[in-house]
Amino acid sequence: MKQAGDRFFARIRSADLECPRCGNIYFVGGAGRSRRGYYDRKTSRFRCPHCGLVLVLGMIAWLPPLGRPSVAPDQVPTVRQALAMRRAHDAIWPEKAVGFREPANRLVEGEE
Repeated sequence: MKQAGDRFFARIRSADLECPRCGNIYFVGGAGRSRRGYYDRKTSRFRCPHCGLVLVLGMIAWLPPLGRPSVAPDQVPTVRQALAMRRAHDAIWPEKAVGFREPANRLVEGEE
């Protein structure tokens, strides 16, 4: 049986992260994302294309506290981070949430 502090196998295939130096948001790994050159899945090295910071992405695992499961605060993006994530994707984002049982499909005009 493994003891506290022992190494365990883990490989990060993709991640959403904020550069700790410059604050830019990145989506690494996944289909086609590593081709941009800032994440090497083989070595787990991330290089921020904005500020040049190089990191090795790893994983830490711990037992959750007893009780009702909840999301850790640092896994929920701040408003600034969420807006940066939205800008990074070509998508149309709603101005307000769609209510329960309201029609969700909308015809929209794209930007040229």
